Amino acid sequence: MLSEKDFKRIVREMDKLKNQDAVDFLRKTSPWFDPLEKTVIRAAAFLKSLDVFYLFYGLRALPLYGVPYISSEILFAVKSDGRRLNDLLSGSQFRKLLETPEESRILDLQSNKVIKFIHSPAPLNWDEEIVERALEKNGVKIASTEDYVISLLASSSSTMRLELATKTIYSNLDEMDLQYLEKRAERFSVWEKIRSLIDGLRNVVNR
Repeated sequence: MLSEKDFKRIVREMDKLKNQDAVDFLRKTSPWFDPLEKTVIRAAAFLKSLDVFYLFYGLRALPLYGVPYISSEILFAVKSDGRRLNDLLSGSQFRKLLETPEESRILDLQSNKVIKFIHSPAPLNWDEEIVERALEKNGVKIASTEDYVISLLASSSSTMRLELATKTIYSNLDEMDLQYLEKRAERFSVWEKIRSLIDGLRNVVNR
C-alpha cells in the first residue's frame, strides 16, 4: 500500500494541475503525444456510426479523468461479438489484423496504427450499470470514474496502479458516487484497497 509520504507527493503533483485540463496539459508539455489523436477519434466515430456501444479504455484514457499519463496503446472495450465486428469492418477504413476470443486487433489504414478492441471491459464485465453510467468526454465514451478506478485495481495491485488509482480518485472525489463505488468494488474484492486510498488522501488534505 501507499505511505503517507506517497499520498503527500500525489496531492502535491495533482494540485499543480488544478484548473488545467489534463489532455491540453499533455498536448502542451509533450507535443509529440496526443491522448486523443486522430486514430482514436476516427475509431470512436466509426463505432458510433455503426451503433456499437464502446468505451475508450486502458491507461491511455487516464487524461480524460484528469490524470496526465502517456500510453501508446489504443484500446477500446466494444460491446459486440467478434463475428459482428468483422462484418462491420468489411469495406471500412480499418482492417482486421488478429482475432482471438478476447480481442481483435485492427489497423487504421489512414494512420497505420494498431487499435485493440476487447470484447469486454476486463477485468469488469458488460452490464446495465456500466453502460448507463458511461460518460462522454472530448467526443469519446469512457467508463464512469467509479468503474474505471475499480478496473485499475481489480487486475493488478502494483504500486503504479495504486498511484494512478489514487490520482484518479483525488481528481474526481467531489463528483464520485461513493455508495455505488463501494457496491461495485466489493464485487471485485477491492473496496478495502479503495477505501484506504480515499482515507489516505483525506488525511493529507484535511491537515
